[in-house]
Amino acid sequence: ASSSSVYLDDKLNYSASQAIDGNLGTRWNSAANKIAGEWLSIKWSTPIMISTIKISQETFWTRISSYKLQYRNKEDWVTLKEGGDLEDVKIFVFPKVQAIEIRLLINNTTGNTPTIKEFEVY
Repeated sequence: ASSSSVYLDDKLNYSASQAIDGNLGTRWNSAANKIAGEWLSIKWSTPIMISTIKISQETFWTRISSYKLQYRNKEDWVTLKEGGDLEDVKIFVFPKVQAIEIRLLINNTTGNTPTIKEFEVY
């Protein structure tokens, strides 16, 4: 997993890998004062077929208020879903696509840095 930034550059506690470790007690957090344009992605060495994504966000401090869920098969990013307020836990189901990478692109939050507990892809 990779991300646009990490809170306090603390990769031990807030790195992108914390959002794919299967533990709701850990999380990715973007850098302080970073909101618009922040992203979290997962990339595979070879393309895989995906049809479901589950996102669990920490909402104690803030909430994602505008986002795009995108995948890349070759060069270009393709938007799967986009929306406004993202619930604490959101499951996206869509027709199967072949992807080499998936990302959550955050356009805005309710005022603080975005925090994702888990980013699951099926």
